[in-house]
Order: sequence, then C-alpha cells, then structure tokens
Amino acid sequence: MLHLFGKGTQDPGRALYSRFPALKEAESNINHRSEKRERIARRVLPKEGVGAEIGVFTGLFSPQLYRASSPRKLYLVDPWHTLFGEHYPSWGACTAFGQLKTEAAIEAVKARTRAFSDNASLVVDLSLNWLPTLPDGHLDWVYLDSSHRYEDTLQELAAIAPKLKAGGVILCDDCQADPQGRHHGCFRAIRDFTRQGEFEIFLLEHSQAALRRSAP
Repeated sequence: MLHLFGKGTQDPGRALYSRFPALKEAESNINHRSEKRERIARRVLPKEGVGAEIGVFTGLFSPQLYRASSPRKLYLVDPWHTLFGEHYPSWGACTAFGQLKTEAAIEAVKARTRAFSDNASLVVDLSLNWLPTLPDGHLDWVYLDSSHRYEDTLQELAAIAPKLKAGGVILCDDCQADPQGRHHGCFRAIRDFTRQGEFEIFLLEHSQAALRRSAP
C-alpha cells in the first residue's frame, strides 16, 4: 500500500488511521495516480509563486503539488463540513460508503501539510465564495479538483480567470474526454470555457487539462 503520510518513526498516519478507521478504508481504495499527476504539475505549474488547490479532500495530492511548484504561498480550499456536515455522502469506496468523516479529512490534510504549514493556508469554504475575496491577478496557478460537474466547473473557471496573473496556469483534474466517463462534465466545461477565447488548453494528458491565456 502507498505510504500516505511520509516516512518516519512519528508517522501521523498510524494515529489517524487508528482514530478514523474509515479514513484508512477510503484511502486504501483510491486510485491515486499521484506520480503521473505530479510529473505533469512539475512541467506546467509556475515555480515559487502563489498557488491554490481547490478541492483538497484528504490532502493526498497537496504535498506533491507543493514539491512540484515550491510555492511561497499555497491555499488549500475545500468546504469540508460546511457543505457535507459530519460525514461525506456515499460516493462509493472513496468515502468508505458514507462512513468517512469530514473531520478525518481535515485532520489528514493538517498532518500531510505540517512540514510546509508556514507557507500553506487552509480555507474552509466554497471556492465561489472565496475567490471573489482575492485581489485580481493574485494567483500564479490553480489546481482545480472539485465537484467535476459541468455547471460548477464552468463557474469556477470564470471566477478563477480574473484572479490569475498574466502567465498563470489552471490545471484541472479528472478531465475525461470520453462521453461515457464519469467526469465528462468537467471536460465539457473546460471546452466551453476555452471556446470563449480568453484561455486555451495547452496540455491534455492522463485526465489532466492545463489552461493558459491565449496568445494575442
């Protein structure tokens, strides 16, 4: 099994998995795809800037994003309990069929990001509430991994756009071009967003789509 909390004698994962058995059950059933995702993040994300991960869940990918981009500031944005309450819905194995607590997810994120907590900020809110609070041009990159639904993704992309610097990048997870794919709505939203002309897709690989502003 993938070592999910980092190595060392003071492994926080052991204590968290003991405290939240559903967390261990859920994470043992997730298809992490972390190595491929991290390689793409290294290729496309600006370095030493200000980034945001929107849709953090239990923070499995947060350390990889940090390693890939070495940001001076990383926002970790997720609604957690404010949207879902005490337990996540039953999304299948990834939420232990509704047994996973949102408290467990937050505690896992804190444990996984402790090494770079001085450069990270947890934002417990919906992205569409949080993004308007930022100054325009504040972000160098965004990793979007939220609901993947068409309307949500389209609204989030529109809200992210003015907050990106000129050379900023949006990297989207679970962008499935196959119409039969579970998250095809994410692909449709990105396609329709880029058809407006301000942004273009410059990479589509391993269900990751990278967007940047179109050349003049």
